[in-house]
Amino acid sequence: MQVRFNTRSVHLCHLFVCIILIKRGFDCSILHFRAWPDIHSVNQRWKSVEGPFFQFLLDKEVVHTEAKGGSWRKVKEAIFQKQSGDHWNDLLLRVLLSVGLAAVAVPRHVHSGLDKYASSKMEIEPRLIRHVLRELPSSYVNRGRQEKLVLLQFSLSDRHFSDLEGLQLLPLCNGQFAKFEARATTVYITSAEHPKELFPALDDRFLDKSVHEDIVRVLKEAVSQGTLLK
Repeated sequence: MQVRFNTRSVHLCHLFVCIILIKRGFDCSILHFRAWPDIHSVNQRWKSVEGPFFQFLLDKEVVHTEAKGGSWRKVKEAIFQKQSGDHWNDLLLRVLLSVGLAAVAVPRHVHSGLDKYASSKMEIEPRLIRHVLRELPSSYVNRGRQEKLVLLQFSLSDRHFSDLEGLQLLPLCNGQFAKFEARATTVYITSAEHPKELFPALDDRFLDKSVHEDIVRVLKEAVSQGTLLK
């Protein structure tokens, strides 16, 4: 006789075993993300325990962060990546970990469950990154050019241009980065009518337009709002 197991049932049985062990004082590291249910795939007959199970998880140290040598944290104590797959996720995670913040990367199905049952969880957002970069310049000033450009692109993504103040992420034609400062020397964006060639030896006064076109486009939006550039 061949015995077949419903994989979803086995998945949830694994979870309930983990719960019992946690209650008995075992290390929470045994609860691997692969054991978390995918709320889009849970069998209907298990739906009644889905909510209570997630509420139990939210009160336990079930997410792991590499910050400060590694530790397990409660969901409310962690900072989550928005979603896997974004080209800047790895860098943003490393920036936060470098200053000891409990940043966490989790699979997409875990995100889905937390979005439903822990919608107030902290996520890696532009305003958080700008705050960290401004308060702890060591987190980015010695990084390479491409990484700084990724940080700039992410910092610009919510269009809160006034919050760029103090960040040394404005790329110049001379290869350096200037600070976004209201009282700083004006940095110009060239145009067809006013090419940089008309202003020789002023590479430290012009935006480097060889950077990603999205960065240039958004900085032009900043210009239209009267923010720092001309």
